[in-house]
Amino acid sequence: MTASDPSADLYAIPPCSITMVDRNSILLIRRDTGATAALDARWQPLLNPLRVFRTLREHAVVIAASSPQLKGQEAQLEQALRTLVPRRLLVSASELIARYRDAASVEPPPVAVCIRTCDRPRALHRLLDSLCANQVAYGSDWAIEVFDDSRDPQSIRENRRLVDEAAARLRLTYVGREAQSELIATLCEAAPEDAPHLHWLLSSDHAEHQGQPTHGVMSNHLFLRHAGARVIMVDDDAVPRGWTVDDPDWHLVFSNTRGMGTAFLTTEEATAALRPYEGDPLALHARVLGCSLSQAAERLAGTEWTAESLVGQPYEWAAAPRPEQARVRQTVNGVLGDTGSAGDHALLFQAPNVIAPIIQDEDAYQRFRQAERCAFTGGPGPTLFNTASFHHATCAGVDLGPYIGPLMPAGRGEDEMLGTLLRFLYPQDYGLSLPIGVEHRPAETRTWRFSPDLQALPPTPPLAMALWMARVPAPGDLPPRERLELLAQTILWNSARGELADTLGNILATEHGDVLGTTLAGARGTLTTITRGCASWREDVAALGQRAAAALQREEAVDPGVKSRVAGQLLRYAQALPAWNRAIAHRAERSAAPG
Repeated sequence: MTASDPSADLYAIPPCSITMVDRNSILLIRRDTGATAALDARWQPLLNPLRVFRTLREHAVVIAASSPQLKGQEAQLEQALRTLVPRRLLVSASELIARYRDAASVEPPPVAVCIRTCDRPRALHRLLDSLCANQVAYGSDWAIEVFDDSRDPQSIRENRRLVDEAAARLRLTYVGREAQSELIATLCEAAPEDAPHLHWLLSSDHAEHQGQPTHGVMSNHLFLRHAGARVIMVDDDAVPRGWTVDDPDWHLVFSNTRGMGTAFLTTEEATAALRPYEGDPLALHARVLGCSLSQAAERLAGTEWTAESLVGQPYEWAAAPRPEQARVRQTVNGVLGDTGSAGDHALLFQAPNVIAPIIQDEDAYQRFRQAERCAFTGGPGPTLFNTASFHHATCAGVDLGPYIGPLMPAGRGEDEMLGTLLRFLYPQDYGLSLPIGVEHRPAETRTWRFSPDLQALPPTPPLAMALWMARVPAPGDLPPRERLELLAQTILWNSARGELADTLGNILATEHGDVLGTTLAGARGTLTTITRGCASWREDVAALGQRAAAALQREEAVDPGVKSRVAGQLLRYAQALPAWNRAIAHRAERSAAPG
């Protein structure tokens, strides 16, 4: 396929705004470049099929099939489509891939493996043993840091002992309370006026964080210690062994979703249906994290990235705002084992497609409901996505780049905030979902949770910040640090006007309604279209729909006290950002200093 052969190339229309000029003509305005073109108004209903990359002939066939009046006019439609190419209303896949290939293929910086642990020494012991086994099996030699957020003194002593013992076999560093306090003290010494903000961002013992998980605090320490580098974040209850489907296709594709995966009654069933990945999962992350997209595609598939990879792909998925600068900003993998409760309800609605034998038999469904949560969520091949998606159930890689902002220090939802933050700071970059599931083995057995009480839970500060961030428009060419400063300004401006809680409340209420509305639609759609399924499964689906319908009728979507508290945390974040920026600059200077 070459650009000189337009008949063989693939084309798609970029996102455009449409304005009526008069009864006979429309004006198309490309959202990415601002380029405009006038067209006959009869084109308007024909534009939607053009969003997907196809040959001009295939586009003509699809358009002709959409209207009885166009039947038999494929040749004329193809000729008309050719006239849109030089007007830049259709972009070729060859051109787009060439722009991705033009990205500088520099070798990314070294990787640090960072383990976040909290009061789970048995899980940490298992993880360190498995990392030692990986080192023997694959010759890996990772620099590993253990960030200890434990509260129990016995857990802290045991974690420190485990690290000291494993340090004889691994390049291992323990980052406990003492090291964390030393970093805070160093930063406060450099900028004493920042002390209140730095303690809020970096101290798990801060008064405002009591009784809450402080995963964000550990992530902030990690970001500062490795500013400008690449990190692979590993959960302490992971086991870095990979699993794949029988024959994964390592050619990279674009998507806006990572799929559902398949649930199993037992771990034995799961492993019998899969095959082990013959390699170190951490090395697979490191191979592509921080690379240009073409580099990553070629490293995974072993062949040159070509335009054929865009066949059937929507333009919006495949084209970054600045493709020639796009890189792999984050890497995630699937999971084998406990996938967490976030996807349980979605799995219940998708059960006819992914666990049909289980829901068609009452006894099998009851065993499934009581079984340990076990699923495989690795895909059939690597997938690029430029949505705000992030999952840290086992391990994930992040290229911290020239700048990274802090996470909200306390509260659940730090994964979602980190995904949104990466997307906000680097809109031209992509996440890459790897086609392997890494084992997730929590210390406590957890069963599937199909409970209506889990719908639309009270918002936490990290989740609220992610929602706020997703609604802040920022110019595409604004540098990452200035983008986050712009976001902070929107919070401070709303606070100064006395509107922060109400504005946040409206955002939270909209999200609340969207979650419940999606649940209600999913339940009704499932029960309407699926006739096969045992009574208990149908009752579980119906209960979720009924709970969503009842919650949608409530006048107050978000408790006023929760809304006020969360708004206060967003304000703290905006006020702390200048201190964070000075801390990041200080760490970058230390890293760049010779010796």
